[in-house]
Amino acid sequence: MKTRRFHLPTSFARSALRNCGVAWLICLVLVNPQQLFAASTSGTANANASGDLFEEAPNQYYPSTQPVIGLATAGSDLIGVGLRGLIIRSEDNGKTWQQISSPVATDLVDVQFSNSKNGWAVGHDSVLLQTEDGGNSWSVNLDGKKLKTLLENHYSSAPSLDDFERENMLSEIDFATGTSANPEVIPTPFLNVHIDENGEGFVLGAFGMLLYTDDNGESWVPWIERTDNERRMHLYGIASADDGSMYISGEQGLLMKLDRELKRFAEVNIPYPGTLFGVSIHGDVILAYGLRGNLFASKDHAGSWNHIENGQKGGLIDAIRLDENYSLIVSQRGEMTRLNHETLKVDPVDAVFNGAINSMVLVSSKNTLVAALFNGTTTLNSKQFQ
Repeated sequence: MKTRRFHLPTSFARSALRNCGVAWLICLVLVNPQQLFAASTSGTANANASGDLFEEAPNQYYPSTQPVIGLATAGSDLIGVGLRGLIIRSEDNGKTWQQISSPVATDLVDVQFSNSKNGWAVGHDSVLLQTEDGGNSWSVNLDGKKLKTLLENHYSSAPSLDDFERENMLSEIDFATGTSANPEVIPTPFLNVHIDENGEGFVLGAFGMLLYTDDNGESWVPWIERTDNERRMHLYGIASADDGSMYISGEQGLLMKLDRELKRFAEVNIPYPGTLFGVSIHGDVILAYGLRGNLFASKDHAGSWNHIENGQKGGLIDAIRLDENYSLIVSQRGEMTRLNHETLKVDPVDAVFNGAINSMVLVSSKNTLVAALFNGTTTLNSKQFQ
């Protein structure tokens, strides 16, 4: 089977993976819709005059109106990330926002916190940002230059691979850097991150990129070849359960489950050939969702799947667990339906909000849903969906 190399020319990567201008049709196939609007003006992975790889994000006079792509809760606060390195913080459940200093001006597309202090943000140019103070300050943990060094060092002597496999992996790295705007950089976009309270987790992205850490990002181990993803499909979603099970979703119906004994992500059979933008675990229900309102649910640890007819036409971008009994299914168009975990039936939701949504987060203590939009954020009362 032919392997697709984890590389895109940087100009196309920015326009196709995170911008829906002339690449609109490509975006519908390749890109997670919650991140469609990241601009083609993302910070480039080229050293500036001081030798730094990135410039700091520009100050915004009205940060609350800037495009927000990803949202996460950090204790009682909210953190949002978006275009040109934007990081914003709310201490009043999304009513007002303040801009936080960001070390990069490249587009950020997702953010995740393992607890109230430790958080991560990912984006273009292989950027992984880290905070250890609840989002007050951020530092660069990974970038395209560090990624290149990491991959080369690992695959030059990976004990789990034979000579032929190592040579193949190194040739992919050479191909990526050989066509990069900066030959010292691999600009593969990171698209998601999940690290638990024990410091174990993954960062994942385009062209099958997958890195593992068990020490809260102090070190990373490439897991690209430890997946049933020889074609290097983009990896979009990741979710874990209390029992330690973990799933990753991606392009062309790709869904994988972590085999902890083999230290490998094994493919899960799901009756859908289209892109799966996300996977969520709500109690004993696993949800996988993607293009054109396609929603699948499993109640037997991914052994079998039910296709849920939910009436939505847009790409599904989030499955928010409202309580023990219901989840809110959200599309990029702003469509919403409520899923019953027991019956797997959906009810239409007559939401007061109407418009495109990039992502959504629940502030459960305040019964508030906060949605990320192209012109900032908006709040909804979650009680209307319960």
